[in-house]
Amino acid sequence: MRRVTALLLVVLFVLPTVTGVGVLAASDGQNQTSSDEYSLDELRENGKRYESAPPSMRFLGDYGSATVRYTPVSPGKNGWKYLEPGTTIHSNEVALRAVRLAPSDEIDESLNVTVVAWQKGEKEVSTGNGTVTRPTATNVSVYHHQVSLGRGYDLANISLPAHYDESYQITMWVEENPDARWRFTHKSVDSKKGLPFPATWGGYWQFTTTNLLIWILAATGIVAIAVPASIRQTGRGPNMGLLFWAIVLGLGSALIGGGAYVWTASLLTAAPPVAAFLIAGVIGIVMLETMEYGVYRVALIRLFTEETKNPRGDLANSAEGGEFEVVTLAQTEEGPKAIRDGIRPWIARLFSGGSPLYGLDRLELEFDLGTPDVSLTSSPADKLIFVDEDPEQLIDYEPETLSFELPLTEFDPETGEERWSWTGAATVAFYAVVSGGLAFFALQKSGIGGARTGALAFAGVALYALFTTAEAGRAVFVPAVGCAQDATATAMYREAEIDGYETLEAALNALVEERNSSDELLDTLEEMDAESVVKEASSRDTSPGEFVGGSDSPTTASAGGDD
Repeated sequence: MRRVTALLLVVLFVLPTVTGVGVLAASDGQNQTSSDEYSLDELRENGKRYESAPPSMRFLGDYGSATVRYTPVSPGKNGWKYLEPGTTIHSNEVALRAVRLAPSDEIDESLNVTVVAWQKGEKEVSTGNGTVTRPTATNVSVYHHQVSLGRGYDLANISLPAHYDESYQITMWVEENPDARWRFTHKSVDSKKGLPFPATWGGYWQFTTTNLLIWILAATGIVAIAVPASIRQTGRGPNMGLLFWAIVLGLGSALIGGGAYVWTASLLTAAPPVAAFLIAGVIGIVMLETMEYGVYRVALIRLFTEETKNPRGDLANSAEGGEFEVVTLAQTEEGPKAIRDGIRPWIARLFSGGSPLYGLDRLELEFDLGTPDVSLTSSPADKLIFVDEDPEQLIDYEPETLSFELPLTEFDPETGEERWSWTGAATVAFYAVVSGGLAFFALQKSGIGGARTGALAFAGVALYALFTTAEAGRAVFVPAVGCAQDATATAMYREAEIDGYETLEAALNALVEERNSSDELLDTLEEMDAESVVKEASSRDTSPGEFVGGSDSPTTASAGGDD
């Protein structure tokens, strides 16, 4: 199962990136020439910086200055910024802002700006002692721009050559004022590329169908089959709540927008089907959080009793305290299992089989705390079960776990200790090289940046999936048996009998008074003859029913006797 999971990871990562549509950079129509006239030392030169001034400010003659500004491409970064040393520009233009205070008749508004794109390389140079390798500027391209910057504050945009595959160094200067010079790194964001299909509705429909809709249907179909199957095995998903996932997705989007936008744009541009897997993933999360299979909660209760006497004076037990714990169970296809909330517990439950519940075979009595007709929304559980007093815990629950361990050691039977395993190390190295190599190949082939970092990250994920072991757990409880059902029913009946009295003592006092009153009435009837009873009754306002409950009145009884 672990190797199947790792293989699926490789397929899901490599396939969309390899089958993604490559996008060709469109020419921006700049005046471009190739030149070897600039030396590496000359191109490395940067303009002079001044204290208490923006880092990209350069003097532009005696009465002027110019600064280079740029606008970040990430959605999370708004507004322009001054160019600073070490900055990588991802847009295809920068802004040249000038402040020119010389008299108007001394200012030439037309300025020529030269932009040179280059990379550092090496070349072999012949010397008297043979050939040596020296650093040099390679892939040099020169672009000339003519801009207009008038007196006062003015702004002009300078186009940069598009570099989507590799980073280039840019050296830029104003021809009329060579001290106004800047150098920075440039790597175009892929979202600036032209569309890879004709700008027609037909081209749009064809591209969307082949690169998104088909993949969305396929990925969603897999999710629609896999998620219910996992729910039948685990009872329910991580149960973290949709709000939790909304926060996670929101924070992830913010991080992408603020720090990984360029890489993400490259990934989605080179491999549009990745978006389909993201959509299917969100659908899968919603299904996992909203679907359940046979999940119910059981309240385990145990009473601590002491010997006492009942109202009749017989030996009995009274509850002096108790314990209460709610356990969530899932009636899966393999039987009832104890489940926990969380992402790792759910993964462990999925791959290990979960924690079977033992003890139900001894269960004789359980109470349903809710029925289809009566919903007890305030109840913490669906069922109530009494637990035996003897065990130390209400339930002995050892949950399923995930453990990660690389097979770098093995047991030495001679010494009885662990020793280094060359076989295990070779196995780890093999899987790391294969998974990382495939990821590196996919990123390189698709033109996505960060191939080394991505390969290392993917190799780590693959190794974790391969060498993580899911271990099953167990849950055991001892239900109360014997006379528990009769005792509970009797207690409930006695409770109904004394309902309406504040205490059991008050109920007993009332019973004693009623019995004494009945005994006095019987003694009086025995002493009095029937005639005196009739006269007594006829002279009172008491209704016949108040003499003896359930019997005829004395008057009626006397009349019947005369007949």
